[in-house]
Amino acid sequence: MWTRLEGAFFADAVHLPNHDGACSQETFYDVGYGLRFIGDVLSISPAMISLDFGFPVRSCSAMQERPMAVYLSFLQSFTTF
Repeated sequence: MWTRLEGAFFADAVHLPNHDGACSQETFYDVGYGLRFIGDVLSISPAMISLDFGFPVRSCSAMQERPMAVYLSFLQSFTTF
């Protein structure tokens, strides 16, 4: 049973100094928004499904488009949130 819905803004960055050379820069950034569905699995322990949408701020200049990234994850915890 899902007990609550939460939202989250996020930003992340990555530095790839030794990549394949297709890009002129080595650091990439994106920002986004995520949804968190939190509930109890069989009324025993909390679980969370998160769905995040990331939008590139600085991406590879060799890429013609700036694709949106979608991240889906599931977390099962044996403690309480």
